[in-house]
Amino acid sequence: MLQAAPVHQAHQAQSLSHRAPIRHAVLQHHLAEGNDNFPLRGEFHCIGKKIDNHLTDAQLIRLCKVLHSGTVRLQLIFCQRQHTDNPVHRRTNFMRHTRKEGCFGAASSCIRQDTLFFWNLFKVIINLFNFIKSVAEFHSFVIMEDRQNSGGEPVNYQECIHYLEEDVGFSSIPGLERIQYLCDLLGNPEQRLPVIHVAGTNGKGSAVAMLSSILKEAGYRVGAYTSPHLERYNERYLLNGAEISDDDFAKEITLMRQLCEKLAAEGKPVPTLFEITTGAAFHYFYEKQVDVLILEVGLGGRFDATNVVPHPLLSLIMSISIDHTDFLGDTIEKIAMEKSGIIKKNCPVVLYSQAELVYNIIKDAAARMDAPFYCLNDAKIRVASQTLEGTVFSVKNKCFSLENLELSLLGTYQLENCLAVLEACLVLNKNGLSIPEGAIRNGLKNARWAGRMELCGKAPLVILDGAHNADGIRQLANSLSVYFKEKKVTLILGILGDKEYRRMAEQILPFAETVILTEPHSERRLDVFSLARSVSDFSGTVEMEKEIEAAYERARTLTPQDGIILCCGSLYMIGAMRTYLKHRKNS
Repeated sequence: MLQAAPVHQAHQAQSLSHRAPIRHAVLQHHLAEGNDNFPLRGEFHCIGKKIDNHLTDAQLIRLCKVLHSGTVRLQLIFCQRQHTDNPVHRRTNFMRHTRKEGCFGAASSCIRQDTLFFWNLFKVIINLFNFIKSVAEFHSFVIMEDRQNSGGEPVNYQECIHYLEEDVGFSSIPGLERIQYLCDLLGNPEQRLPVIHVAGTNGKGSAVAMLSSILKEAGYRVGAYTSPHLERYNERYLLNGAEISDDDFAKEITLMRQLCEKLAAEGKPVPTLFEITTGAAFHYFYEKQVDVLILEVGLGGRFDATNVVPHPLLSLIMSISIDHTDFLGDTIEKIAMEKSGIIKKNCPVVLYSQAELVYNIIKDAAARMDAPFYCLNDAKIRVASQTLEGTVFSVKNKCFSLENLELSLLGTYQLENCLAVLEACLVLNKNGLSIPEGAIRNGLKNARWAGRMELCGKAPLVILDGAHNADGIRQLANSLSVYFKEKKVTLILGILGDKEYRRMAEQILPFAETVILTEPHSERRLDVFSLARSVSDFSGTVEMEKEIEAAYERARTLTPQDGIILCCGSLYMIGAMRTYLKHRKNS
């Protein structure tokens, strides 16, 4: 039975109503083709909160008119300035969706859906168009439209990839200034999305996968934004488990490009690649009207682009260990402090069970922010079975007891990840997000996460694991000792040069009979000759194949049918290997 744990009284009093997903205000008119009188067809949609009686026409912020195939589509965003001289306090107010009547003004002042009335309103708005362009008292917002039939430049998926990777590039620059500029131009969707924010060194993606699956089973419309992708950028944007379409991705990136050009023209700093994809995520999931967005931190926490979210439903911090020392610091204390940067005032925090040093750092950070703090460090786990079909286990602590849970994700480390997710569900449930026990059971059973102890072939068994730092490799090694005690393993190993590659090799090599060294598809790759020097003490067979495809074919030659081919060391390598295996199977 899943029961609620005590929550800070101040937090109990908070209502989730102010975090409910709020959509854009849309005024959409369909007009007859080739007719100057433009008879109006369709309906009026008004979304968001009421606007005060004293709102003036000058505070209508932007109107975009797009002509294509005889249809005029108008999207209107309303903005209200707070009564203060401080421009920081300006914000955008929207109205909630209604299809029968649109409330425009005070609650008592409703616009009836009369065609003539709306047509007159339309003409007034058109007359105001040139005037409102010059009004400075608003948040700028740009709307992306499908131009395929409008005669404009078509949106192209591959051009967007080229823009991201060639024009923008892969540089990583800490700071929130650029992403905040971008979000401001978007109308600050990040402030209106109900967000579960997930940080940590390892386990973030698995936690996102489990939470997404559970919330979907609970009946919610769930967005998930993760990084990096393994094969395609589309993987970063999941809506109820389905990837964003090529067309939608291209539209979002084209919109981001337009806004970046606007920022550059104004002399403001231009966002990085990750900041662009993050801005696209905020806009995309806001447009898709998700009930919850599960947002994975890209790097660290404090200065990560995702950290512009002001009031998350929950901050979830997974396993913390040494990684990305150039950006986050060279000690576990420094890294933990960076991760704790996602903790927000009065917003609950759930921590993966950590070493005492890290536990105390996160707990103290939560106390400074008056954030209710939870860490499931007293749970008792009983594993009934752990095979390649999944794990069956029971868990019990002072707050809940769950028997015979089925977890689809493989790896002994997934049990600890799952405990953090269960605690997160407990806190979310207590704070108004209904998550029944059945949703938890089905969600864990149906969760999928590519590239983590992923089975991609049989005879020989092919396993891909994205372990790419020392702690990840250690956890993978522990899993091998449980799942494959008597199996002969051929290891395909490729690592980035900025990782603890010597330590990683030392931890995984004892489980291998043969090692094939290769190079990930990244400028940061460690060349096979340097990697070979770090494994010089290995007593088994060591071969070098720079190309990942050649490394796999060599592994198949060396591995018996009842053996195992294990690929690990880099997400870049795992992504390329997945693509190659699919191509190989199809051909």
